[in-house]
Amino acid sequence: MVFYCKFIYMPKGRRELAMTEITTNPIKEALKYCSKEVSQKEKLEEVIDEIDKLIKEKQFLERKLDQLLAIEFHAKTKIRKSIESIDNRLPKLIKQKISLKYPTKLSTHVFKWRNKKGFPSLAIFDPFAEHDYEAVCQIENSSYIRYPMGLPYAIREAMLDGLVQIVPSKSRGLNLAMEFKGLIPYEIREKILTAREEFKQLDFTECTTNGHTKWHVHKVFVVTEAAWEEGRLNIDPLVIGWDGKECRLIASFDLTTLENYIKSEFSS
Repeated sequence: MVFYCKFIYMPKGRRELAMTEITTNPIKEALKYCSKEVSQKEKLEEVIDEIDKLIKEKQFLERKLDQLLAIEFHAKTKIRKSIESIDNRLPKLIKQKISLKYPTKLSTHVFKWRNKKGFPSLAIFDPFAEHDYEAVCQIENSSYIRYPMGLPYAIREAMLDGLVQIVPSKSRGLNLAMEFKGLIPYEIREKILTAREEFKQLDFTECTTNGHTKWHVHKVFVVTEAAWEEGRLNIDPLVIGWDGKECRLIASFDLTTLENYIKSEFSS
């Protein structure tokens, strides 16, 4: 997986440039920006039970609907209304379940942080990308901006904020590329897979501030300290989920190199 950022020079005056914050230990500092809601395990169990009950009820009604004849249209209408009622209730319960299961929220402000050279302190990866994960910011005719698709809009804006300040005025742009290195522990990999199925149930699209451009966003990401120097390992990654409004912390973990993984497997 590779994180690409292409930042094209934008003439002064076209966009207000925000002051960036420099941090040398972004993951540790990011965790300080987390706010945790009160854990409610009993409430979470109640919500999960209610979701399971509604799903089973919907499946039963759908089977019943398929069995009815055309002449039984009154009964069909009532069943369809019941199914519609369930469809309206499920998204709210699913979002409530996610907020209860992952009560720790990560501020999108952390994606504005930069290192001493002005490059992003944090990088964000799609753990399910089969090809290179690309994020592009292009300015055409000094006015049109094309952002990377797949990332939530709030995260894109935070990551791109102020980056044009480090691009030389006579340069057409700047290319940054980074690989995700190391291995994700098995138990964290399982958490990522589980979270993907949970967050996938949140059906929403996002649009730009002008309301014209819409896209489906990815919901689960791996966030690491950006390692722009060759050979550095991404340290202490975080796993986050996007619920449509906020980042939810799913897990934090340590990476191991392939060499260390092989040694541990053969020595055990």
